[in-house]
Amino acid sequence: SAAPCQMWGLYGVCNAWFMSHSYSVGLAKTTGQLQGYVNPGKDAGVKLSVPVMEDYERCLILCQAGGTSMRVNYLAVKTVNKGRGGCDSSFTQVSVEKQRDGH
Repeated sequence: SAAPCQMWGLYGVCNAWFMSHSYSVGLAKTTGQLQGYVNPGKDAGVKLSVPVMEDYERCLILCQAGGTSMRVNYLAVKTVNKGRGGCDSSFTQVSVEKQRDGH
């Protein structure tokens, strides 16, 4: 059956053991490397608040507003990172917080 989806994309991991010849519809997270979505316009309130991993946030915002997404589970992006960028360059600072009891 056809479902009206506001976002579509590909499977996040290029691994044949986990991929299947199917589609996922609903709250289906797609890879940020290749995804498409219907632009909801300026008044829709889709304001991203993170500099990286915005694909997760965009999916959650659209689904929270009543939208659905479709993931093609048999297609994935195969890539090799050859330079700085993405999540590697954003998470460079490590901090450790102590609990109240000092541990």
